[in-house]
Amino acid sequence: MGNSASTPSRGIYQDCHQAIFDPPHSALEREVLFARIRTYSVRIQYISWNIAATVLLYLFPDSLLNQYIIHDKFYYNLIFHGIQVFAILFYFITSFMDPGYVPQPKNNAILSPQDNEDDEHRESSVFIAEEDLKLEDWNKNIVIDPDNAPANFCWRCKFVRPLRSKHCYDCDRCVAKFDHHCPMVGNCVGGRNHRYFLLFMMAQTIVVVWAFYMSLNTLFKMDLLYSYRNSSFVDQDTESRSVAGWIFRILFFICMFFALFVVVGLSGFHCYLASTNQTTYEMIKPQVAEKWRDEENKRKRDFERRQQQMKLHDNKQDDVEIDIDDDNPDHDEELGGRRKRAKQKAGRKPGTPGPHTPKYRQPVSFDKGFITNMKMFWMGDMDETWRMPYTCVLKDSDDEEDDQ
Repeated sequence: MGNSASTPSRGIYQDCHQAIFDPPHSALEREVLFARIRTYSVRIQYISWNIAATVLLYLFPDSLLNQYIIHDKFYYNLIFHGIQVFAILFYFITSFMDPGYVPQPKNNAILSPQDNEDDEHRESSVFIAEEDLKLEDWNKNIVIDPDNAPANFCWRCKFVRPLRSKHCYDCDRCVAKFDHHCPMVGNCVGGRNHRYFLLFMMAQTIVVVWAFYMSLNTLFKMDLLYSYRNSSFVDQDTESRSVAGWIFRILFFICMFFALFVVVGLSGFHCYLASTNQTTYEMIKPQVAEKWRDEENKRKRDFERRQQQMKLHDNKQDDVEIDIDDDNPDHDEELGGRRKRAKQKAGRKPGTPGPHTPKYRQPVSFDKGFITNMKMFWMGDMDETWRMPYTCVLKDSDDEEDDQ
């Protein structure tokens, strides 16, 4: 990797001060700034909700957290709060961790002097030297026509995005193996922090399921796990509850009911994604990876065609010196075969499958088997080409257009 630029030290005070007194002129820069402020907000909200829910459970006299202590089962409290701490820990790891930002090419040739708005964007970026880019020859110095740019060209970062990546306008970066931008954690979920996001969801699922059971117990006086029928496990009679007590219990039950479906569904869904080596973005838009594959195949064909033209040009003098014998029957047969193939190709309608054209498009799949997929996921391994930006050069308007 090349040298990394030092990230500017920013905080909630500097961002709020800038948003109030000196907002950026660019609409995109303003949106990026407000996205950072929303990130601070969701982190505070997550901690606040955890504290409020825990305090509320202890405020209910018939809550299981209180009954665990009364009946010398306080180790259940330790287990519950321990899982809560793990959920908070993985939450902040996911929120603060680099999700897998694609580095900027150093000395990017496509940048123009008019890119003054991107100063902050590039100052906080990680750069990679051109000699460290391990790319195929046809993926280097891709010519960009502003009127007909590739679908995977990022106008913000000024390079062609690698496979499985996407630009996030909240994080203002291209993210390798992009899954989604999670508003709950205020960060993108990508190839590097996806495993921590799943650990967070698993721990949060246990906490929510446990809290949901406690909300059932406080509301309906259910004792499904422990039998204290002959004891004072629930000392408070339902008739002695105040109206406010009923309201808080019902609201807490409703919140836990909906949270249960969210966390259980997300945990199961991301377990499936991990086992099949997929991302949410690829499931929603599989055509993006197919478009990327088609564009790379086109670049490869064009590159090979240029290489053949160069070889033919180098051998041109030798070809000119070869005398063609019109009386040679072998030569006539060769020319006749070439003319026949040319006529067949010219007579074929556009889009008509040739003899070697597949009848259907093979979908893009990254599945390498359950064991390999899970190993790659939990180790945070990514193919190196998924993290490499494709360097570009701007098409010179004075140059002649290439043959289509």
